[in-house]
Amino acid sequence: MPVGNENNIVRLESKTLSSALATELGIPQPRFFKDAADAQGTPVIFKREHSFGGSGVYRPRTVQALQNLIDLEKGGNFLIEEYIDGEDRSVDAVRWKGYFRAECYRSLRQHGGQGPALEREKIEDQRLCRYARTLLDAIDYQGVCVFYCLGRHNLRSLHISL
Repeated sequence: MPVGNENNIVRLESKTLSSALATELGIPQPRFFKDAADAQGTPVIFKREHSFGGSGVYRPRTVQALQNLIDLEKGGNFLIEEYIDGEDRSVDAVRWKGYFRAECYRSLRQHGGQGPALEREKIEDQRLCRYARTLLDAIDYQGVCVFYCLGRHNLRSLHISL
């Protein structure tokens, strides 16, 4: 299925751009930090700007471990965001010429603790479906995508994967 235009792909694939768009649309996002000192004392996730399936995503346990990741990532193409403990959920969505359908899932088991779940079950979560539609409608996205969400009772993070 086509995915619309190149600008939409870039806008959703970029963690920085998609997070900014979600924030602009009122979709909850984690707190972001500019550097290791800014994040000191807060559990964080380090993410490469462009990565898929959990690659380039790390949970440093110390400020020094975070600084080491920053030092390794030349060019500053990364995000440091608040770590959110909770159940992983996902939304599979398709939007095409006025048609929209979304299904929500709860992760049952992960492989190695990163990336998409190996097993998941379908759940009802109209809020997540509404967030997915809001984001896709805002840029007139045409195609299929998956949204990964963290924080079972208080959604705090929504990430897009094309």
